[in-house]
Amino acid sequence: MLGDVIEASSRTLSNPTPARIRSLVRERIARIYTDGQLDDCELTLRNLNTIAETFTRILTGIFHHRIEYPESLPKETNGKKEAHENTNRKPAETN
Repeated sequence: MLGDVIEASSRTLSNPTPARIRSLVRERIARIYTDGQLDDCELTLRNLNTIAETFTRILTGIFHHRIEYPESLPKETNGKKEAHENTNRKPAETN
């Protein structure tokens, strides 16, 4: 139940930063707890804290932002070939 609610809620975040994810996870767990939906289970507040930390870590990993790379890097810089470019390569022979 906790996983479904938190995962679905996290997908509604427009800009899922680690702080926003942490806040969302804590708020959803607190709402479920105060609503009494966890009254019949044996989860402690320490367990709920561990669950919140775990959900936050996992969701932060899922929604992390990748750095943007340029479309294509220039082959030459100021008229000089890149140092890592091997100009002695030949195509593979076909059988």
